[in-house]
Amino acid sequence: MKNKIISGILLIGLLLSPIAAHAAIIPLDGGKLVDGRVFVPIREAGVKLGANISWNSKTKTASLEKDGNKLIAKVGPFVKIFDGRVYVQLREVSDTFFDNDPIGWDSATLTAGNSNLITSVAPLKTSDAIKITSNAISKKKEWIKLLEKANREELSGSLTWEGFDKFKVVYSVEWHVYEAYTTGKIEVKMKKSGSKWIPSSFNYRESWGVIMP
Repeated sequence: MKNKIISGILLIGLLLSPIAAHAAIIPLDGGKLVDGRVFVPIREAGVKLGANISWNSKTKTASLEKDGNKLIAKVGPFVKIFDGRVYVQLREVSDTFFDNDPIGWDSATLTAGNSNLITSVAPLKTSDAIKITSNAISKKKEWIKLLEKANREELSGSLTWEGFDKFKVVYSVEWHVYEAYTTGKIEVKMKKSGSKWIPSSFNYRESWGVIMP
């Protein structure tokens, strides 16, 4: 049984170990990065964990309880309120309900997590970032060529974040002509400009090869 109380006590920041893959990993929506620490909505965590959730409006204290383990979070320096929702550190949720499972950080996806929990703090969802990029290059002849070769109206892309105001999307299509193949690849870098995302670079290249019997 573990009881953890979060109030004004100084807490250790995120452990930068690799994020482990796990079949039963629980995704937590609404993650935020504040002063180098990753926070998640405590109600979101409670619902996903199947924990009992309570809120004391007089003391501004939220709590989660499950299987004899309890997390008590009183609003203060290390328990935040954003848009009317109480947020606690992801590490505190993990330490309370899971043993010996340090939080890791993936800078390419802007996600924090371990073998039990994961949350994204990226400013855009992956699908939205790829859609914004596709729309930004929709008039490019190279983009139109890849759509034609793939015989599709849209292409999926691979997204990599390069900080919080820049990201890269790579699209790749392969097509065959007799015993040869060609791979066309588009790499687009996007950056934040005011409230919009705009392309900062566009590169297209093709490579060729022979299909071996």
